[in-house]
Amino acid sequence: MLHCEFALLFQDDCSNVVVSLFSSPVGDDCGWSIIHIYTVSDDCGNVTGDFKVYYSGEDLTAPELVGVPADTTIECTDDIPAAADVTAIDTCDDDVKVDFDESTVSYDCAGNYDIIRTWTAMDDCGNEVSATQTIQVRDNEAPYLVGELPEGDNQINACAPDTDEELADLGVLTADEFELLYQDSCSGVNVNRVINLDGDDCKWIMWVRYDVSDSCGNEATPVKLWYQGADATGPEITKAEDVTEECDGTDDALNAWLADNGGNTATDCGEFTWTNDYDSRESTEGDGCTTVTTVTFTATDACGNESSTTSTFTVEDTTAPVFVDTDCDTTVELDFDPNNGPGDKDGFTYLGEYEGHYYYITTETMSATDGNILVGNNGGYMATITDADENQWIYDAAVASNGGNNIRFWIGLTDVAEEGVFLWMDGTTFDYENWHNGEPNNLNGNEHCVELGRFNSSTWNDEPCTNQKYILMEVDGASLKEEAAYTDACAGDGETTDYSDDTSVEGQLKRTFTATDGCNESTCTVTYTWEIEEPCDSIIFVSNCWTVTYNLTGTDGDGYAEYSTGYFNDGGNGFDYYMYYDEIDGRWEAYEGSYLLFVSYDNSKVPSIDLAQWQDYSNCRPLVDILCGDVPTTAPSYSQYYNYAHNEESSAEAAPDMGVELDFMAYPVPFDRDVNVKFNFEFDTDVTIEVHDTRGLLVKSMTLNNVRANTEIKKSFDLSRAGDQLFYITVTTNQGSVTKKAVSSNMKRR
Repeated sequence: MLHCEFALLFQDDCSNVVVSLFSSPVGDDCGWSIIHIYTVSDDCGNVTGDFKVYYSGEDLTAPELVGVPADTTIECTDDIPAAADVTAIDTCDDDVKVDFDESTVSYDCAGNYDIIRTWTAMDDCGNEVSATQTIQVRDNEAPYLVGELPEGDNQINACAPDTDEELADLGVLTADEFELLYQDSCSGVNVNRVINLDGDDCKWIMWVRYDVSDSCGNEATPVKLWYQGADATGPEITKAEDVTEECDGTDDALNAWLADNGGNTATDCGEFTWTNDYDSRESTEGDGCTTVTTVTFTATDACGNESSTTSTFTVEDTTAPVFVDTDCDTTVELDFDPNNGPGDKDGFTYLGEYEGHYYYITTETMSATDGNILVGNNGGYMATITDADENQWIYDAAVASNGGNNIRFWIGLTDVAEEGVFLWMDGTTFDYENWHNGEPNNLNGNEHCVELGRFNSSTWNDEPCTNQKYILMEVDGASLKEEAAYTDACAGDGETTDYSDDTSVEGQLKRTFTATDGCNESTCTVTYTWEIEEPCDSIIFVSNCWTVTYNLTGTDGDGYAEYSTGYFNDGGNGFDYYMYYDEIDGRWEAYEGSYLLFVSYDNSKVPSIDLAQWQDYSNCRPLVDILCGDVPTTAPSYSQYYNYAHNEESSAEAAPDMGVELDFMAYPVPFDRDVNVKFNFEFDTDVTIEVHDTRGLLVKSMTLNNVRANTEIKKSFDLSRAGDQLFYITVTTNQGSVTKKAVSSNMKRR
């Protein structure tokens, strides 16, 4: 209040009221206070007093915005209006700043959204004011066509489509492809494809509708296309390569090929079936080694459309038969040359061959013991019989050799080692017997050998081994293979007897079998080998009064050994000695100078050392032994050496005759590894047992002291490491000595 206005509040009776004003303001527009001091007096100086008036206040009013536009709605294709230039006015603040902010609110589609614009003003005292404008942007227009719409088709040659690929083949656009034909000004284009199909592969009709809209739901006019067609084409065949198979003797491969439609494949818009015109008689032609089957395969679809192709199935037989015989490509070792068999044997009659074994019977009778030695020297053994058929064959053959008359002969069965325990001399298991009724009976306690023919039949009888009978000898044969088994994938299994022999290599026969299936052939070779008899370096002929030695010098042009430059070890008289094979006379001839001494009709490439094979023409008969080797230098003369080592009769003569029978048993006969010596003397004695080989060398020796009378003694000697087949066993007592021969079954062929 002004001081003049304040003076009106007072009255002075005498003079004027005088008011003086003193003001003191504090603060600003946002918060202030002021004190007014009014001093009231009159013109005379009379002071009524000081009057104080207080005021306080602040700016609580916001500025005012000027120029804010109103809300509006525009199309999404319209330009967005620029923001308005809004100002602010304020009672207390002459310079108020206006802030602007703009934001967007989005909706489900790109063409629909709101723009929010906000203006804000604040005075210095923090009084604020704001105002907004909302601009609604809206998409109200559907997509529009920018491309060329496709057309339908009512003359389609195809099955009813049921896959996207088949629809594409008909030119039907996918929704994505159809979408490319449209555009939208404000948002994306959406296309929904709807398909309706009636009918089957053989006749069908289909419409395709495309519903076009934008993201804001604005829809264009739908497009509907029509398609109509039918399957009028047969399946499309992909022809396989023609097949050639190896013959396997069956139609399995052909049947599998037919079942697989010749390997051909086909495609069709619908289902289809295969057929073929195969006929086993009319579809096949060829020469047996190559057979061609021609077949037409046809594929027919459900609408009756057909397609065909022709294929061939060829069967070739290019594989030779395969030999399955276990003897193929093997080597078989034989005991003798199969080209000649065991050969003729002096002193024997050949009976024949049975199951690969050769049988002989002696022309003279002898004891079983002597017979066993004889057959061993001739490469055989006393016969072993293993079944009834063999037993009867042997007896019938022996009887036939005797003019149809019964004949009694020893076989290789004995119980000499242990009474009642019969063993075959060659070691064969004793599991067949054919005893006569009441036999064996070991009559008089000394019947230890076995004969056939005793009872005018093929039954067996035991007899004393010393009895004189014919000897039946068995020689292991060389049963050469006559046929070979094979298998053929095309022709099947079989056996061939077609073979050829190659004997170009000495000691060897190669038998090659040939199998053929009519198209191919294969071979199988069985090689038979036998040891070639090597000639002795020296052959010694022994007569009663002197010996003659022939030394090997080589072979002639036909491979026969030749000997010469012999000597007379008791002092020769200057004759030349030579021996050779006379091919004209077919015999071996041994000479002293021009004198023919010895002859052998053995036709082997080397001369035999079998005494029975030689005839003696010398003047010092008889020929008593033939040996292979040299006369030991320790012997002063061969006759002494021979008496010492070989002649059991002369050995016995060395002992005085005291009327005591000296005898012992050496068995088995023949022995394999060990020979047993058994004796029982009737007197007390020291006993020495010595075993010598054919050269007179001591092989084994044993001395037994104080052997009591009537004590049975048995000793065994292992002779497996000795080189000979023949040994001489001498048993010496204080009453004399006796020597016997022992034959090993392990023949060492020279």
